[in-house]
Amino acid sequence: MKKKIQKTEQVNNSELIVFLDKKFQKVDQQFEGVYKGFELTNKRMDGLESGFNGLKNDFRKLQSSIDNYAKRADTYFQEMLMLSRKVD
Repeated sequence: MKKKIQKTEQVNNSELIVFLDKKFQKVDQQFEGVYKGFELTNKRMDGLESGFNGLKNDFRKLQSSIDNYAKRADTYFQEMLMLSRKVD
């Protein structure tokens, strides 16, 4: 009787192992999809980061140009003020 129970338990255990193995294979496949999604997201973020760096550089150039223009305008207005005082 014990041998029959042990054989039945072994069959049940092996069926359980096969069932669980299939379930874990499905989980592994789903995780592979998640990993691929992360890889795509990382690639997109790299592209965005390089684009963002380009925008930062363009903004710095624009800021420098505006600062230079403001300095020139200030110098011009100071010269005009000096000339107007000389004329008076």
